[in-house]
Amino acid sequence: MINRFVQKSFSFDPLQLTPITIMAGVPTVLAVRANLPAKSVGELVAYAKQQKGGLNYGSQGPGSTSHLSAVLFQNLTGIPMVHVPYKGSAPALADLVGGNIDLMFDNLGSALPLHRTGQIRILGVGTAARAPALPDTPTIEEQGLRGYRSSAWFALVAPPRTETAIADKIAGDVADILKMEDVRGRLTSLGLEPLANGRIRTAEIIAAESKQWEAVVQAAKLPKE
Repeated sequence: MINRFVQKSFSFDPLQLTPITIMAGVPTVLAVRANLPAKSVGELVAYAKQQKGGLNYGSQGPGSTSHLSAVLFQNLTGIPMVHVPYKGSAPALADLVGGNIDLMFDNLGSALPLHRTGQIRILGVGTAARAPALPDTPTIEEQGLRGYRSSAWFALVAPPRTETAIADKIAGDVADILKMEDVRGRLTSLGLEPLANGRIRTAEIIAAESKQWEAVVQAAKLPKE
């Protein structure tokens, strides 16, 4: 969905696909190196403003969700930050653990094991509600950044003009599967939240997030690659 805003050539319009359902979602989290003194989003902002040249943050690469989540954070806080792009989450998280970068926005599933072992520290969650896997960690919005939203989700879509009855039937089958305790348990263990939103709600989420991230890309004046 974001790719069409950051790539020069894109072969299709995701908004023309027929939405079926979002199967599961995973919050984006704000993680910092273990020895960074800030213990909250507010403390991080205050600390960043005291640093000459600002903080540096890693990402999965230019135009990635990780990158744009940091851009959104920077837009809302006004703090100076330097982008250090990587080729994926793994090398960025490795440098965060090593203290070579100050912070990173990544999905909960990747960051949670490192947070639990104390190798990094998660300061906030990017969804509207707290993550069940981190009930004591407040959302970024709870900590003063009104309107901050960032998460990843996994949706089923079909070709354009797929019959509504077919889309609804598949969505219903997925909802039944996601009610199974073993399926829910497995997804939860990976930091995912089972959703099964259905066709109409999925279409609303796709449209809303498309609009949100297009505005972030335009505000950041990111060149298309």
